Amino acid sequence: MKLRRRHRVLEFDEEGYSDWRVREENQEISPDNLAIILCDVWDNHWCRGANERLAALLPRMAGTVSAAREKGVGIIHAPSDTIDYYAGTPARVRIQSLPRSTPPAEVRRDNQPPPQ
Repeated sequence: MKLRRRHRVLEFDEEGYSDWRVREENQEISPDNLAIILCDVWDNHWCRGANERLAALLPRMAGTVSAAREKGVGIIHAPSDTIDYYAGTPARVRIQSLPRSTPPAEVRRDNQPPPQ
């Protein structure tokens, strides 16, 4: 798959002032090495505002996720506070059996040890 990678770099001008600049680059990566993490994508939520925000995102999100899934990208649903509800389900067991990986240092929190 070809992806457009975007990140920010802190740059300094001749006078010493700093500014975050957007950098973009094309990158090819195997779909087997990619995943999309969907955090808190509910079928219903007790907060009306949360439902309204999600409803606005869903049409575009659904198209992106469907296209990625067709290309072999892993889709991970990550509910933040209802995970116990999914204990023992086939999808939860499958995701728990995946090998652990160490996140790059720039996305790891200072107090977060690497996975073991």
